Amino acid sequence: AEWQLGVARQLKNAHHASAALARGGWAQMTAQDQGRLGPRVKEQYHYLANFAAQIESGQQRLDGTFLRRVTLYTQAPRGTYHDYETRGKQEQGYTECRNELGAADHCEQCVGETARGWVPIGALVPIGQRLCLSNCRCSVIYR
Repeated sequence: AEWQLGVARQLKNAHHASAALARGGWAQMTAQDQGRLGPRVKEQYHYLANFAAQIESGQQRLDGTFLRRVTLYTQAPRGTYHDYETRGKQEQGYTECRNELGAADHCEQCVGETARGWVPIGALVPIGQRLCLSNCRCSVIYR
């Protein structure tokens, strides 16, 4: 329980920091921005509770699969960053975007999203929701 509470606190802080970074700093975070974080963090808490229950029951082995799963939690705030970045770009008048592959092995979905070229904002499958989940190393370019 203590581990779960500590991880939950870190998850909340990381998602809030990622949103603030994408918005240009804490001072640029609006009440609406803060409110949109609630459901995202709550979803992470749900996943974490399931993970903790699986650890407690022994269903989740404490081996390499455990470490890979923990990594998904530590990388999940990247999706928050990209979501807030996209919203900010729309507010600034940007209308198109394209996926750019980062330095990594890529899932087929990221390769496919890149092949689409320039598309209207919102047309790409969001980073963090692709087959590679929070392991994605792509970025999005706007114009």
